Amino acid sequence: MTVQARQIGATRCADEAEARELLDWLVRLINDTWARRDSIQPRYDEVPPLTPLQVYKLLPGTNCRQCGEATCLSFAAKMVAGQRAAAECSPLWEDAQYRNKAEALTEELLKRGYEVPAA
Repeated sequence: MTVQARQIGATRCADEAEARELLDWLVRLINDTWARRDSIQPRYDEVPPLTPLQVYKLLPGTNCRQCGEATCLSFAAKMVAGQRAAAECSPLWEDAQYRNKAEALTEELLKRGYEVPAA
């Protein structure tokens, strides 16, 4: 998505309805940010985007297909692209042996504004 003074551009929208939904979300975000502008503390540290390999290393790596993907790496790639949500990896959140990975992934996702399952 590109935001300019008098123009907004969006790519990877499936259809016009999805583009309008995205635009509505952006308008709400901008208006909410403006309303809270006096209480917002800027962050000056840069957080690089996640790569599929970084996410993959924090997944169980079992290729169980419970998420609907053939491999954990393909799930990670789609998650980074915004096409899948972390909550869709059931073993990560339900199996105690992956608790450390779940916590690490949650931390990395929150730093970058991704949605994560409630604890």
